[in-house]
Amino acid sequence: MLYSDFFPDPVISPVNVPLRLMVTTNSREHVNRLRLLPFISSTDIVRVEEILYVEFTPDTIGTFQIQNIGHGFTGDIIITEDEAAADAKVIELNRQGASLIHSNAQTQIFPTSIRVLKDIPLTIYNISLDDNHWVSIEPWVTAPDTSEQGNVRARVVTKFEFTPTDTGRFEIVHTVHGFSGQLIVANPVITGLDPDVNLIEGYSLNDNYPNPFNPSTTIEYTIPQAGNVSLIVYNLLGEEVTRLVDEIQQANKYNIIWDASNFSSGIYFCRLQAGEFEQTNKMLLMK
Repeated sequence: MLYSDFFPDPVISPVNVPLRLMVTTNSREHVNRLRLLPFISSTDIVRVEEILYVEFTPDTIGTFQIQNIGHGFTGDIIITEDEAAADAKVIELNRQGASLIHSNAQTQIFPTSIRVLKDIPLTIYNISLDDNHWVSIEPWVTAPDTSEQGNVRARVVTKFEFTPTDTGRFEIVHTVHGFSGQLIVANPVITGLDPDVNLIEGYSLNDNYPNPFNPSTTIEYTIPQAGNVSLIVYNLLGEEVTRLVDEIQQANKYNIIWDASNFSSGIYFCRLQAGEFEQTNKMLLMK
């Protein structure tokens, strides 16, 4: 792939893999600095007929992903600049003007990098979303800039190592200094791809431990995709005694400690509800 501008298309890698990126050029004098740049992230929810503002801070560069969590998205999402962006010197690398994403796919990636020189909002308009479905802007995980920076010289193969703790997607952007020739980027070579043993495959509510307990116990559960999550404790009469979780959570493994110091001994039920998933486990408090 041949580029003659300063900002070639970003390279997106899978998670938990080393990247080996070969860069060659017809100029032996220049130095290309490769930086791993952060992605813009937000956990706000876009609902029907709602306008969502995504703030980009000064000197921020990155991309963002729109994910159709509800699997029922059939409308359009239009991303455009606010009026305040007119003098904000927003640079959309590889793309100009308003962008339209229209797809029934589960995940769509907004295919551009954005550089902003002062605080401005970008506006996301959505159309034709019914009340049962919503769209989330998911955060993307990146490795720290300092650990994945380096200089790439002419005809030198550069290798980036991503450890198992560096989960997420990664973007490599070529920031060129003193560039006088044409930059040729060969296809990235991914090596050392191993199965992700920590991959979250489904919902689960584990048995609390210890059980029986006095006065506290740990409740672990797994959420494979973002959505509304509630974790509620009931007594034998079916009455709610405490609400441990009631919020939108991202895909992850969670553990909650319930301190039952103010509750009497007896049997309690812990109920997890996330999306269409429901599970209830029995707990025994013995004082």
